[in-house]
Amino acid sequence: MSRRAAPLALALVLACAAAPALAAGPAFAPKDRATVAAYFDKLIAGGDCPPDLAASANGCYPTTSERKWTLGEALNSEVTYYPLPGELLLDLPESPDGMVYVRVGRDILLVTLGDHVVKDAIPDFGAQRAPGTKPTP
Repeated sequence: MSRRAAPLALALVLACAAAPALAAGPAFAPKDRATVAAYFDKLIAGGDCPPDLAASANGCYPTTSERKWTLGEALNSEVTYYPLPGELLLDLPESPDGMVYVRVGRDILLVTLGDHVVKDAIPDFGAQRAPGTKPTP
């Protein structure tokens, strides 16, 4: 390979490696998932449940087990979503232009403004614990 072709080949390899990440679009980072989990663990351990969730011995749960959203699709008009609490928003990065964070049941979604297409999600408040176990205070 010639001296001129080597830098071009390297640039092409790097561009191809970055392409899937760029094509994937906005996404929650692992730190965001941990932030969401810590916020809701603390809230639930204190005995508080967000609106539309029912308190139980193992935390806060939606009244239906059916997940009412699909990644890459617009939220159904029947889906009720809530803005995230201001305290949590302060700990998350600013949402990308044209997008907003919302909560649907126990899931945190990144959706587009207007048509509400789900771009990314943190299911089950970012829980890293076994299902049905109570968060530690």
